[in-house]
Amino acid sequence: PVRDASSQEVLEMLSSYGADSPMMRGEYNPREKEIIMYPKNILRCYDKAIDKKTCNKIIKVGKSKKLQDAKIEAHGKPAVDEKIRRTNLSWTNESWIYDLVTPYIENANIANKWNYHWDWCENIQFGVYTKDSHYAWHCDIRKGPYTSEDPHFNNKVRKISLILTLNDKFKG
Repeated sequence: PVRDASSQEVLEMLSSYGADSPMMRGEYNPREKEIIMYPKNILRCYDKAIDKKTCNKIIKVGKSKKLQDAKIEAHGKPAVDEKIRRTNLSWTNESWIYDLVTPYIENANIANKWNYHWDWCENIQFGVYTKDSHYAWHCDIRKGPYTSEDPHFNNKVRKISLILTLNDKFKG
């Protein structure tokens, strides 16, 4: 099943980060820090789109890679900051996973009328969240375009982020 997230759902999600988060304290001003694209429909949910067997296969791939402390970008450099993000992650670029999720990205881009031009995906980030893990409210868009020798990155901005929840044993 496919549904658009309502404004109320978005507000509930944001408020779930608690009163002590910078956004809820009014200290976070994304306009000063990052490029922001605010389409009318900012979320697209596909409930139970990927079967459990495939989810377990993705988990196996993610856990087979070296897990490391998650970093955030602070002043243009990667850094560990557990107040903002506490989790372990690995990276993969398995083509079959891209083949699996790309139709959902394309559908969301069209159905939500974002109509972003996109021609490439970053490496897949596999996060392992435990009871004490968290990732505070954040924007998945940098201050400006990537600058890189790699033509896939150079002069591009992240436009669409996909979250694929691989299990149903979490709250949050």
